[in-house]
Amino acid sequence: MSSNPVMQALSAARAAELDARIAEIERDASARERAAAGIVNTRLGLLPRNLSRAEWPVFESWAKEKALRSFPAKPHVVGFWILDNAKLGIDRLLRVVESISAFHVAEHHADPTLGRRSRFRGAGKRAFGSGSRRFPMN
Repeated sequence: MSSNPVMQALSAARAAELDARIAEIERDASARERAAAGIVNTRLGLLPRNLSRAEWPVFESWAKEKALRSFPAKPHVVGFWILDNAKLGIDRLLRVVESISAFHVAEHHADPTLGRRSRFRGAGKRAFGSGSRRFPMN
Protein backbone atom coordinates (compact mmCIF):
# COMPACT_ATOMS: atom_id res chain seq x y z
CA MET A 1 0.00 0.00 0.00
CA SER A 2 1.16 3.49 -0.79
CA SER A 3 2.47 5.72 1.98
CA ASN A 4 0.57 8.64 0.43
CA PRO A 5 -2.29 9.50 2.87
CA VAL A 6 -4.62 10.51 0.01
CA MET A 7 -4.12 7.17 -1.75
CA GLN A 8 -4.58 5.30 1.54
CA ALA A 9 -7.85 7.15 2.19
CA LEU A 10 -9.09 6.43 -1.35
CA SER A 11 -8.15 2.78 -1.01
CA ALA A 12 -9.96 2.51 2.33
CA ALA A 13 -13.05 4.23 0.89
CA ARG A 14 -13.08 1.85 -2.10
CA ALA A 15 -12.70 -1.17 0.20
CA ALA A 16 -15.63 0.08 2.32
CA GLU A 17 -17.71 0.60 -0.82
CA LEU A 18 -16.96 -2.93 -2.01
CA ASP A 19 -17.76 -4.38 1.42
CA ALA A 20 -21.12 -2.58 1.41
CA ARG A 21 -21.96 -3.89 -2.08
CA ILE A 22 -21.01 -7.46 -1.12
CA ALA A 23 -23.23 -7.22 1.97
CA GLU A 24 -26.11 -5.95 -0.21
CA ILE A 25 -25.71 -8.85 -2.65
CA GLU A 26 -25.66 -11.34 0.22
CA ARG A 27 -28.85 -9.79 1.71
CA ASP A 28 -30.59 -10.06 -1.68
CA ALA A 29 -29.54 -13.69 -2.05
CA SER A 30 -30.72 -14.46 1.48
CA ALA A 31 -34.09 -12.83 0.77
CA ARG A 32 -34.54 -14.94 -2.37
CA GLU A 33 -33.56 -18.08 -0.47
CA ARG A 34 -36.05 -17.28 2.29
CA ALA A 35 -38.74 -16.66 -0.33
CA ALA A 36 -38.01 -19.98 -2.03
CA ALA A 37 -38.04 -21.82 1.31
CA GLY A 38 -41.33 -20.20 2.30
CA ILE A 39 -42.96 -21.14 -0.99
CA VAL A 40 -41.67 -24.71 -0.83
CA ASN A 41 -42.91 -25.11 2.75
CA THR A 42 -46.31 -23.63 1.96
CA ARG A 43 -46.76 -25.51 -1.32
CA LEU A 44 -46.43 -28.94 0.29
CA GLY A 45 -50.23 -29.10 0.66
CA LEU A 46 -52.36 -30.49 -2.19
CA LEU A 47 -54.55 -27.41 -2.80
CA PRO A 48 -53.63 -23.75 -2.63
CA ARG A 49 -53.86 -22.47 0.93
CA ASN A 50 -55.69 -19.39 -0.28
CA LEU A 51 -58.22 -19.90 -3.07
CA SER A 52 -58.51 -16.18 -3.70
CA ARG A 53 -57.70 -14.95 -7.19
CA ALA A 54 -57.45 -11.33 -6.00
CA GLU A 55 -53.72 -11.07 -6.75
CA TRP A 56 -54.00 -12.62 -10.24
CA PRO A 57 -53.92 -9.20 -12.01
CA VAL A 58 -50.45 -8.55 -10.53
CA PHE A 59 -49.02 -11.58 -12.34
CA GLU A 60 -51.13 -11.04 -15.45
CA SER A 61 -49.99 -7.43 -15.93
CA TRP A 62 -46.35 -8.36 -15.27
CA ALA A 63 -46.54 -11.13 -17.88
CA LYS A 64 -48.11 -8.75 -20.38
CA GLU A 65 -45.36 -6.20 -19.71
CA LYS A 66 -42.70 -8.89 -20.32
CA ALA A 67 -44.56 -10.25 -23.40
CA LEU A 68 -45.01 -13.64 -21.69
CA ARG A 69 -48.13 -15.76 -21.52
CA SER A 70 -49.89 -15.55 -18.15
CA PHE A 71 -52.55 -18.13 -18.97
CA PRO A 72 -51.89 -20.91 -19.18
CA ALA A 73 -48.61 -20.06 -17.50
CA LYS A 74 -45.53 -22.26 -17.56
CA PRO A 75 -43.69 -23.02 -14.29
CA HIS A 76 -40.55 -21.21 -15.45
CA VAL A 77 -42.60 -18.04 -16.10
CA VAL A 78 -43.91 -18.19 -12.52
CA GLY A 79 -40.35 -18.72 -11.28
CA PHE A 80 -39.17 -15.74 -13.33
CA TRP A 81 -41.97 -13.61 -11.84
CA ILE A 82 -40.85 -14.60 -8.32
CA LEU A 83 -37.22 -13.70 -9.03
CA ASP A 84 -38.20 -10.47 -10.74
CA ASN A 85 -40.44 -9.42 -7.84
CA ALA A 86 -38.51 -10.60 -4.77
CA LYS A 87 -38.63 -7.03 -3.45
CA LEU A 88 -42.35 -7.52 -2.71
CA GLY A 89 -41.51 -9.76 0.24
CA ILE A 90 -42.46 -13.35 0.95
CA ASP A 91 -46.01 -12.66 2.12
CA ARG A 92 -47.01 -10.80 -1.04
CA LEU A 93 -45.10 -13.25 -3.27
CA LEU A 94 -46.97 -16.11 -1.68
CA ARG A 95 -50.38 -14.43 -2.14
CA VAL A 96 -49.68 -13.87 -5.84
CA VAL A 97 -48.38 -17.42 -6.35
CA GLU A 98 -51.48 -18.78 -4.62
CA SER A 99 -53.66 -16.61 -6.87
CA ILE A 100 -51.86 -17.96 -9.93
CA SER A 101 -52.54 -21.48 -8.68
CA ALA A 102 -56.18 -20.76 -7.82
CA PHE A 103 -56.81 -19.09 -11.20
CA HIS A 104 -55.44 -22.05 -13.14
CA VAL A 105 -57.29 -24.62 -10.99
CA ALA A 106 -60.58 -22.69 -11.34
CA GLU A 107 -60.12 -22.57 -15.12
CA HIS A 108 -59.40 -26.35 -15.20
CA HIS A 109 -55.81 -25.97 -16.36
CA ALA A 110 -52.61 -27.47 -14.97
CA ASP A 111 -51.33 -25.56 -11.96
CA PRO A 112 -47.98 -24.03 -13.00
CA THR A 113 -46.92 -23.67 -9.38
CA LEU A 114 -46.66 -27.44 -9.00
CA GLY A 115 -43.64 -27.94 -11.23
CA ARG A 116 -43.23 -30.26 -14.19
CA ARG A 117 -43.43 -33.75 -12.68
CA SER A 118 -46.38 -33.35 -10.32
CA ARG A 119 -48.86 -31.82 -12.78
CA PHE A 120 -50.31 -35.20 -13.59
CA ARG A 121 -52.24 -37.25 -11.08
CA GLY A 122 -49.94 -39.63 -9.23
CA ALA A 123 -46.67 -38.21 -10.57
CA GLY A 124 -45.90 -36.42 -7.32
CA LYS A 125 -46.67 -39.53 -5.27
CA ARG A 126 -43.97 -41.50 -7.03
CA ALA A 127 -41.35 -38.76 -6.70
CA PHE A 128 -42.08 -37.10 -3.37
CA GLY A 129 -44.73 -38.97 -1.43
CA SER A 130 -48.48 -38.59 -1.36
CA GLY A 131 -49.82 -35.22 -2.48
CA SER A 132 -46.45 -33.48 -2.62
CA ARG A 133 -45.82 -30.27 -4.50
CA ARG A 134 -42.60 -29.00 -5.98
CA PHE A 135 -41.26 -25.49 -6.33
CA PRO A 136 -40.76 -24.75 -10.04
CA MET A 137 -37.08 -25.34 -10.66
CA ASN A 138 -37.07 -25.47 -14.46
